[in-house]
Amino acid sequence: MALRHTSDLETPASAILLIEDDTILAMDLSFSMSELGYRIVAVARTSAEALFQARSDPPDLIVADVVLADGSSGVDAVTDILSAIGSKPVIYITAHSDKLNRPLDGIDGALIEKPVQTDRLREALTEALRHKAASG
Repeated sequence: MALRHTSDLETPASAILLIEDDTILAMDLSFSMSELGYRIVAVARTSAEALFQARSDPPDLIVADVVLADGSSGVDAVTDILSAIGSKPVIYITAHSDKLNRPLDGIDGALIEKPVQTDRLREALTEALRHKAASG
């Protein structure tokens, strides 16, 4: 069963930077987003790598894990990226939203809990890009 919903896409494939340290999940998310018609510009495992990738090929949208295995923060990575390349929609993913060490209040972005369901991911991507188009 194909996931692609090209009729839902109003523009050519939006470029996504994925920040995820779990290799299997990163592959799964990349596949799902590609099947939905999005273009993955890079997959970064750390905050530093994410910033480098965003500067090299600025994305239209960022999907970021909240807690990265090397101890860096996806939230901090996104903050640094947005400071460097300007405002972009963000979708945060986490396995432990109840254990966040700080609230995401004031941070513009959706939050999806792991395991990530394709339907929820599609909704969040569509909404984030719709909001971006309406505001800019």
